[in-house]
Amino acid sequence: MLDVLEPGDRRRLARTAHERPGSEKRWHGGEVEAVDPHGGREATGATHGIGPPQTPTVSVPVTSVESTAHRPRKVAPMSSQTDAGALLTRALDQTESLLGEVSPDQYAKPSTCSDWTVGDLVKHLVAAPQKFADMAAGKDVDWAAAPDVGEDPAAEFRTSADALLEQVGDDGAETVSGAALPEFAVHGWDLAHSIDSGRRLDDEVAEKALGFMTANLTPENRTGAFEPEVETDDDAPVQDRLAAFAGRTVPAS
Repeated sequence: MLDVLEPGDRRRLARTAHERPGSEKRWHGGEVEAVDPHGGREATGATHGIGPPQTPTVSVPVTSVESTAHRPRKVAPMSSQTDAGALLTRALDQTESLLGEVSPDQYAKPSTCSDWTVGDLVKHLVAAPQKFADMAAGKDVDWAAAPDVGEDPAAEFRTSADALLEQVGDDGAETVSGAALPEFAVHGWDLAHSIDSGRRLDDEVAEKALGFMTANLTPENRTGAFEPEVETDDDAPVQDRLAAFAGRTVPAS
């Protein structure tokens, strides 16, 4: 999967995942713009959804990626489009299962995702598949917007997830999963830890998500939309390394 997109496009798509709450993300007719809630504005680059790579306004070579917490690990490219579709399906299934564990009385609890509550996180996740579908179709996407959910957020998510998989098929899954795996893997970790779920999360989904993020995010280009990376051991479980790279504080084991 990681070989499909040019470096500039991969960095921009990666920024849709695990964004810091309060940092708005908007897609404007082929451009993605991050707006700092305190008035700062990040650079804008052309993406045209997930179509042909465009020349970005700001280019940071992938070879410049450095990690202060762990040495980035080489992630093998997915061997086929079917592999990408299978991993995307597993990420969506995992998210649906986690959403099914949430009860309304947990919505007001703080989440591990910065200033969001569990309810905010649930709304964001339920809205995400449709946003990826819109992105795949070349539509403008506002990642800050998350409508209220009904009584069964897991069912709402499942309907939207199935529509996404049907829309992109195997061909599109290989491209969409590059942005979607980090989104659902990181926020899956957020939700699981926020509701004290005992569910074991999918390590392969997390490994691919971490590989995409370490190849595309640097301390410089995460400013305004991402929390700084948190130090963790090189041999820590992949779920913890993923969360730490996304700026989450990993509980002591």
